[in-house]
Amino acid sequence: MFVSKVADAASAACIPDYELLRPVLLELMRQHPEPPPGPAAPDDPELFGWLCWASEGGHVPSFVGALVEAAFCACAADYELLRPVLLELKRRYPEPEPDKPPSFTPRHDAPR
Repeated sequence: MFVSKVADAASAACIPDYELLRPVLLELMRQHPEPPPGPAAPDDPELFGWLCWASEGGHVPSFVGALVEAAFCACAADYELLRPVLLELKRRYPEPEPDKPPSFTPRHDAPR
């Protein structure tokens, strides 16, 4: 399930985002068998709050939302592979401060 979620995210990504995800996809293809899901995302205090916020919908592009879904169903090994990408996306699409409007305005996905 995790691998299919990452592949779905890659298919929705624009070229710069796809290039960010490409090493993860290559490593997943190398590992081939998919490990069983595990509770990796909830155990990550640095990203868990952002992952929950990003999963609410409308806050981030659909590509990012698809990766967030993949993070929630990833086993620990797959989550560690995806974590650097999630940290970069957290930097690009930060949670707004309570008194500030969001930095991302939802729109239709850009053409690839």
